Amino acid sequence: MSAFNSFIRSLNAFNSDELEKLDKCYDIASNATKVDEITDALNVAAAVIIRMTPNPILFGRNKNLHELPYSVLDARRGIHVVRSVFANEVHKLRARSVVNKSVMLQTYLDDGVVVLTDFLGTNNDLIKEMEQFPVGVNKQPFNLIKGYNIQSPAWNVAFNSKLRGCVFECLMLSENHTDASAQYFNNTFVQRVHNKPNDGDVQKVMHIDTYYDAVKFWYFPKEVRIEHGPFTISPKSHIMTEARLMWMQEAYMRYYDKTVGAERSIDHIEGSLRILPDEMKAIGLGIRSMAVPKDTLIISNVFGFHGRGEAYVETIRDAIHGSIRLNSPFDNEV
Repeated sequence: MSAFNSFIRSLNAFNSDELEKLDKCYDIASNATKVDEITDALNVAAAVIIRMTPNPILFGRNKNLHELPYSVLDARRGIHVVRSVFANEVHKLRARSVVNKSVMLQTYLDDGVVVLTDFLGTNNDLIKEMEQFPVGVNKQPFNLIKGYNIQSPAWNVAFNSKLRGCVFECLMLSENHTDASAQYFNNTFVQRVHNKPNDGDVQKVMHIDTYYDAVKFWYFPKEVRIEHGPFTISPKSHIMTEARLMWMQEAYMRYYDKTVGAERSIDHIEGSLRILPDEMKAIGLGIRSMAVPKDTLIISNVFGFHGRGEAYVETIRDAIHGSIRLNSPFDNEV
């Protein structure tokens, strides 16, 4: 029995006819050859769960629990987790469609992260350029690379190097994909993280970014040591095991039951679910701190648990950073 079938039965919310319909929908999705088959199957499954025709928001990128039109009963019947499972089937369909996978892509698919060292060669001009910019954790007008001179070192790394190709290979999409290429252009920036010990940064609580597979990347021109608070990830945590599905159900229900503690932050309520150390241990997951040498690219599936590492010394961590989270996880463009 699949993780999905076991999860649905664990809810004790469906009669035998409903279970049969849900099983059939998942069977169609997990064996699909086209994205539309998965979308149609989710549409039917959601109608069983919420007992009405689903709102189109079901198929979009919106993750904010305040904004999704689901009742407590809908949530208890698993609508959020089922939505996530079927979106993940799109990711798996793309993976099946790649016949000859590179070592990089296979590692990314297996572990949810790939680390590429000695990536471009030492670039002192890039380092000097990045150090001239103000600290900026998130994209701002002053650090977006699309606004730089096209001769600048940062522009060359972001748009003229092999970095872009590696990111799109992990996405398993064409570099000309309408949405993904626009996001790469608009979201890639010089990130300068001022990491301080015990600063209460909510990004240091392990979390997923959204309900479906998405990519973030960091190119580190300088070494990142363990004391700097490197990127952290739980390898293989992007895989939809039964334990993960059960945890997600509990995490969503915390919102409906009004039991989201302050340690999980408002981000949990907005759909970036936070997981605590004892919960990770309970579902058999560990944490890996990604201390890396200079000239390293990290590409991560942020549907897996990840976070910013705790610093032991105050430092500024520089990276060329970007993210691609498709506006529809059920996008059928390749």
